[in-house]
Amino acid sequence: MNISKLNENIAFFRKKRGITQEELANALGVTNQAVSKWESGKCAPDIQLLPDIAEYFNISIDELFGRSVNSDIPTKIQSPKETSSKLDTAIDIASQKGYISSSILQFKLRVGCEESRKLIRDMESLGYIKKDEYSSYKYKFISPQEQN
Repeated sequence: MNISKLNENIAFFRKKRGITQEELANALGVTNQAVSKWESGKCAPDIQLLPDIAEYFNISIDELFGRSVNSDIPTKIQSPKETSSKLDTAIDIASQKGYISSSILQFKLRVGCEESRKLIRDMESLGYIKKDEYSSYKYKFISPQEQN
């Protein structure tokens, strides 16, 4: 767990919302000293508070940990080669399994929710996968013969 990213993001989203540490503390049912310690990196919020913190800021827990791309938070920009490599790997996974889902990509490629969804959209637009008619979250791999 990257505590420094978590503490930076709590401070970032609090300031972006224009509230004080005390206001955030009151909303979460903790002390303002606790929020101060989180933001300074002296400690981290209890794991059970993470969904409440993310919900308060209207973000995902992934975003709270800095795992999703958000233009307001500095993140590592991926080169086209890295993106292409992940897409190629995602296509390979789908062809081997016969299907793919966002959670499979998150697990296999160690990417966040937003990046896995982007890979799904890219594969779908390129004609490698299509929505599985029997599942709300799976995508069926389309073999090269079916693509033509």
